[in-house]
This record gives sequence, C-alpha cells and structure tokens, in this order.
Amino acid sequence: MSEVTNQSFRITILPQQYLRPVEDVATSQDDCYKFAVSQSSTGTVLGAVVMEGFYVVFDRARKRIGFAVSACHVHDEFRTAAVEGPFVTPDMMDCGYNIPQTDESTLMTIAYVMAAICALFMLPLCLMVCQWRCLRCLRHQHDDFADDISLLK
Repeated sequence: MSEVTNQSFRITILPQQYLRPVEDVATSQDDCYKFAVSQSSTGTVLGAVVMEGFYVVFDRARKRIGFAVSACHVHDEFRTAAVEGPFVTPDMMDCGYNIPQTDESTLMTIAYVMAAICALFMLPLCLMVCQWRCLRCLRHQHDDFADDISLLK
C-alpha cells in the first residue's frame, strides 16, 4: 500500500477465523463456539486468533501496517481469505471509528436536580433536629434552675 493518506483496503476474514470451537465442553455431543473478536473503547480489536493466515507487517518508522494472505490461510470450497485494495476514498474520516461524544451537560443537570431534591428533603430534617436540640438545652437549663430553687427552700 502506498503512503497516500486517502487509501483503504478490505480484509476478507472467513467465519472459521472468528468463530472458534470451545474444547472444554461438559458434553461432547454439543458443538459450542466462541466469538474471537472483542470490543474495546477505541474500536474493534482483531487479535492474533483472527489474523491467522495473514502476514502482518508493522512499519513503525513510516507509521503504516501491511497485510498479505499467507500460504497457510483458512479457506473452504466457496471462499478464501483475501486482502483487496487499495481503494481511494475522498474522506477517510467516514471510514474510521469515531468515538461517540457523550453529552455531559445533561448528566450534570440531572445531578444538580437530584442534589436539590436531597437538600429539600434534608432541610426540614435538619430544622427538626436543631429545634429538638434547642428545646432539650432550654429544658435542661430550666431544670437546673428549678433544682437550685428547691435547694434554697
């Protein structure tokens, strides 16, 4: 692939490469398969399991990656693994993975509303506790004064 920035390519991967049989099955009568592609926060990751049958060259100096079908690739009677391209695309941003932008202003509004509701419910409770403490202190001071008077009699 040349170093033109608006070029892409297509890799054809057969189901035998991304659907793997599970070996440790409790009963050997059932066929069980696992999906060999995992998703990350930066897009879909194709690992070594899926890329079996391809030569992959990482050219770090020129910041590019090359793919080619190896001699021991997976194939069946109808399809074969393939690398096609390069295809010229006017805007490569249309083909790339775009990280979805979260709208945090909505979440912040919800957080402020929830905090206001909590404060609204806590305010009467705090007022009741303060009133109870004040009445308790006043009653305790009043009881001390009454005890002093009774001692004088």
